[in-house]
Amino acid sequence: MSDDIAVASVPHQRTGDELVEAAVRAFFVTWAAMAGTLPGGSYVEQAGLARARMGLPVPAFNGVWGVSRHVRADDVLAAVDEFAAGQLPWNLQLRPGYPAELDVALAARDLVVTEDVPFMVLPDVRAVAAPTAPEMREVVSFDDVDSALSLIEQGFGMPVELCRGLLPVRMLFLPRTTTWIARDEVDVSTALATVHADMCGVFNVATPEEHRGRGHGRAVTTQAIATSGARSAYLQSSPMGYPVYEAMGFHTAELWRQWMPAEYVDPQ
Repeated sequence: MSDDIAVASVPHQRTGDELVEAAVRAFFVTWAAMAGTLPGGSYVEQAGLARARMGLPVPAFNGVWGVSRHVRADDVLAAVDEFAAGQLPWNLQLRPGYPAELDVALAARDLVVTEDVPFMVLPDVRAVAAPTAPEMREVVSFDDVDSALSLIEQGFGMPVELCRGLLPVRMLFLPRTTTWIARDEVDVSTALATVHADMCGVFNVATPEEHRGRGHGRAVTTQAIATSGARSAYLQSSPMGYPVYEAMGFHTAELWRQWMPAEYVDPQ
């Protein structure tokens, strides 16, 4: 009988700031990769800020993001002025801890707060298991791509010419990136998972209105996460998706404050 003892290697369990910063880093690495799939797309990090241009005529795809919690007001305002002078619709998102004087300075530039966007984290993907229903399939064929784009168009209310004409197909096939489709007699929901290091980012979760309320969005998101091979997961949540992700075990790590030019905002 051997005296040798086998010792299991247990991964270090990340919590608190360590987990959040790893998720944030993965988010911005992914955002840079996605920007690189678009003709003319660009991504630059400087002074704790990211300047991203996807080139799409949608504010959330272009603008300034706080990569760090600790940014200088002058740096933020310089980046804001750069986008304000350009032609693309844009937004600004800052993590908690930004300088308080920015609230007044941004208002003076006619920017308005539009949302506090939840940045949510799931510490351990083993908390979710791949669903047994509905049927799931990975996007691999031209027909699959067509279906995924249709679900995105309907789920987000995107014009066909925007989704088909400007969204690059290669974004769906970045390294370590998988798009899933849920099917319940017809295709009903889609989600994209992309992995950096051991962090899974969830994007493009879309369910057309007529298929909502049946758990399809949760199921396809669970499939994307459970099959990713990652340790942890992150996403930015819409108000509609928030209770679904919370029920899955995600928690709000931070609220990222978003501003847009007042001219974009419906006065109603």
